[in-house]
Formats: sequence, C-alpha cells, structure tokens
Amino acid sequence: MPELTRIRHCEEITFNSWPALATLYVDGWLARFANGVTGRSNSLNALCPGGRPLDDILAAAAPAYAARHLPMMLRLTPLCPPGTREAVIAKGWRIEKESHVFGCDVTRPVIDPAVIMSSVSTADWRNAYQQANPRFDAAGMETLANMHAALVPRASFAKLVEEGENRALGMAVVERETVSLHEIATLGAARGRGLGKRLVSSLLAWGAAHGAKEAILQVQADNTPAIRLYRSLGFTRLYDYCYAVAP
Repeated sequence: MPELTRIRHCEEITFNSWPALATLYVDGWLARFANGVTGRSNSLNALCPGGRPLDDILAAAAPAYAARHLPMMLRLTPLCPPGTREAVIAKGWRIEKESHVFGCDVTRPVIDPAVIMSSVSTADWRNAYQQANPRFDAAGMETLANMHAALVPRASFAKLVEEGENRALGMAVVERETVSLHEIATLGAARGRGLGKRLVSSLLAWGAAHGAKEAILQVQADNTPAIRLYRSLGFTRLYDYCYAVAP
C-alpha cells in the first residue's frame, strides 16, 4: 500500500474508532467537534484535501469552533498540504502534543483470563477510565459515553481485574482488517508490573479473532514508558502528527 494511501487508511480508522459528535466537511478536511473531549475529536483534520487555499479552509471552519466555545485547533499529519505547518506557525499558532502513530502485524495470542471485555462502554469501565484520567469532570465523562455510543464498528472495552479491583484498561475497535487501540492505562500502584502488556496483548488477540491483520495506536512522543511497551510488542513507528492551536 503506498505510504499516503496507508496513512489515509489509518486516519479513517482513527476517525471511525474515536468518533466526534459532529463533523463539518470542508473541501476534503474534517472539522470535528465533541465538547472539547480529546484533541482528536475537536480538531481540523486533512483527509483528502482539495485545492482551496488553507486560509479559506480555516475561515470556513473557524465560526463552528467559536460557536461551540472551542479553540481552533489543526491536527498536522502527512496528509496536510506541504507548507501547512510553516503557514500556521507564521500566523502565531503554537505547536503542541507531538505524537506518533505506531503499527504492527497482528498474530493470535491468547486473551488473558484476568481481562474482562464488553462490547459497550459500561459505567464501571468509565469510572476506571476517570481514575486514570482525573482531568475529566462529569460533563466530560458524559461526552465520552456519548462518543462511545456513536461508534459504528465493532468495539471491545477491556479491563484487567485482580482481586476484584480494576488494574488496567483500554479499548479496541476493529474495521477493515485493522484493530485500533485507544486509552491504554494502568491504574495507580499497579503500574510497573507488566499489566499493560497483558491488556494490550489481549486486545490484539481480540482484534485477530475478529479479522484484524494489523494494529495501530497513537502515543505522545514524550510518553517513554508507553513507547517502550508498544515496541516490546512489535509496534513500529508509521508516521507523526501534532496539533497547532490558534492564538
């Protein structure tokens, strides 16, 4: 698969597996909105950009972000037209959250018996998620539940349980022979015991059982422990992205 075609495939899978609650399409760009919950669902993304100038794209999307009291944020990927990053920097936009997209081939490991999976996002799973991500308030968690409810492809919400306690969690979505992993986290004192690896391996096994031949995930460039974990499971770096935030 040619590089940009593969990147576009990964981006489509990501959009479908981490849905926005509203989307505005502008000449091959997607302006996504989800009450500010995560950058992926609240940013302007290139998918198949046409020939309109960047300034026209930004002008078309800006009112929708302003109406929702959201910052104007552009997700910079290799699908953006050449010079996009330099153009927004020249406008005074700040660059943040440098991140990688990783991928690997999927084999058929066994699902760990301590990992419990559900096809829907349960209140218990979301409570564990909020423990791992305390920045989300009640409104943010309600938005997250609505995003999960908007999923179209098959999903698995997983948690690793020991002695009746949630120790690690994550989710996976499978579509077109690709399983995408999201929100992998180990809770509190359970970190450093290899539980994250057991959970990710189980999600990969679930994906393989549902036809996945490859896996993708996103990770911030400064998250060294997570990158070490993913590399130990065979993931390699596919491409990079970051966000540009309007002044």
